[in-house]
Amino acid sequence: MVRSALAFGLALGLAACGAEIEWPRPAGIATEPMAPFPEEIEGGALGELVWRGGAFLTFDHAETGPVTGFAVSDDGARLLAVTASGLWLSAALDYDADGALTGASDGWLTPMAGEDGLPLTAGQMPEALALLPGGRAVASFATEPMLRVYALPPDWSGLAEARPQSLPAPPGADRWAGTTTLRALAATDDALWAGLERALVDGQSHPVFRYGLDDLDREPGGHTLRLQAGYGLAAFAAWGADELIAVERFASRNGDRIRLTVVPASAIRPEPGRLPSRPRLLAQTAQPAGLGTIRGAAVARTGDRERLFVLSSGQAASGPRAALMSFELPAREE
Repeated sequence: MVRSALAFGLALGLAACGAEIEWPRPAGIATEPMAPFPEEIEGGALGELVWRGGAFLTFDHAETGPVTGFAVSDDGARLLAVTASGLWLSAALDYDADGALTGASDGWLTPMAGEDGLPLTAGQMPEALALLPGGRAVASFATEPMLRVYALPPDWSGLAEARPQSLPAPPGADRWAGTTTLRALAATDDALWAGLERALVDGQSHPVFRYGLDDLDREPGGHTLRLQAGYGLAAFAAWGADELIAVERFASRNGDRIRLTVVPASAIRPEPGRLPSRPRLLAQTAQPAGLGTIRGAAVARTGDRERLFVLSSGQAASGPRAALMSFELPAREE
């Protein structure tokens, strides 16, 4: 077991009393079945997607904080997430006899470490998460224009021992640090893609940075991605060897509007001044205001079909709450 005195700002009331928490600790996940999203789904279909279950996940411990990024194992059996309090959250995903997602169980919380081996400080909030080949994960951070790669234990236990390697900051990071973040992360066969949540100039294409997986220590190349006007980039999910699914979000006080689009890697262009092609639309819908903010997406194969997982996160009266949704994807075009 790893012990931490919460010097990095978790559960400030406990820390003030000199209390100490033993890590890892059970996450205390309570699950509530989720009705099809959105409610107006007809026959279970949303555009080219088919609803395959979902659940609200509520966490017992206030220090957990909202989930800010997540990933799913290739077989859809496990979830790995990061929280606003600088914690790892690992859990098993649960399904019914028909393969519909019903919730998560056996959750564990562990502090994320910095390069010095100490827990992250309160100002180092994780922003997004994605899996990389070779049993690794990459995380972005809300207050720093950088990425960190963690070598993960095979079964995602012992995460307290996972030490990060910082990657070079994207070119021009000093121009946008503090105004937008690397919100979308995903890895295709040969590259890690990191996209900014907002375009630097309204109406212009979104900056996306490409790290070569064969040389992550090299500064990434700047690319651009054309999204629907007014939409931000909420998440990427890798789909096959060379495609991404982009979650596009139009923020509104009356409820966000969401677009799910397919982006071939070839549509993310490095040529300056050349207008990228527009992604192919998979589905679009309005998101109820009480569902929280979209925090990530992931693709996994469950049974003989591929499935898209989407997670939104917020705060309920009972504590931090996430909505985890799953959709069956159409057969990929060859």
